[in-house]
Amino acid sequence: MREHRRLGRKAAGQAVRVGTLLELAARAGDGRPLFSEPLGAWAMRGGVAIVRALSSHALAVLGPRDRRTELLEYVLRRGVGLPDGSTVRDLFESTKGHTAIDTMEDLTPLVDELVDRRCLRLKDRRTGRPGRPPSPEIEVHPSFRTENRTIRDTALVPSVDAYSANSAIESSADPLDVLEPART
Repeated sequence: MREHRRLGRKAAGQAVRVGTLLELAARAGDGRPLFSEPLGAWAMRGGVAIVRALSSHALAVLGPRDRRTELLEYVLRRGVGLPDGSTVRDLFESTKGHTAIDTMEDLTPLVDELVDRRCLRLKDRRTGRPGRPPSPEIEVHPSFRTENRTIRDTALVPSVDAYSANSAIESSADPLDVLEPART
C-alpha cells in the first residue's frame, strides 16, 4: 500500500503534465505558437480528470488482492501450465499441496468462477456408458496461452471481449481465430 501512497503524491505533477500536453496539442492543431500564452483552465481540468480516471483504474487493477482472487490466479496459472486436453481432475492433481485446495469440492467453485469469467471453458466428455461420467476437459482461453501475459496483468479478464471470444471459440475449428479483431 505504501507504493500506492507514493504514486498518489505524484498525481498533482502528473495532472499538470497531462494538462500541458492537452494544451500543446490543441495549439499545434490550431497552428498557434506553442509557448506564447499560459495554460488554459480547460486543459488543467482535463488533466485532473484524466489522472483521476487513470488513478481509479490503477487502484482497481493493482490494489490489494483478497484471498479468493489469489486462489483464482493460482488455479488459472496451473490451468495454463497444463497441456491441451487436460481435465479438471488433472487440474486438481496440479494444485495438490496448496493448503486451500484439499479436495475436488474445494476446486469446483474456483473452476466455476473462472468459467463465469470466461478464462476457462469446460467440455463434456460423456461416453454413453453407465457409471460416473469422466472429468470434463478444460480449455484455457487462448489469449492466456498465446500472449505470454501474466495473470496479474489481466485481472482475470481475457484480452478479447467476452462475447466475441465465447462465440468465436464455440464456432471456430481453430481457437486462435479469436485473437483476430472482430469483423463488423
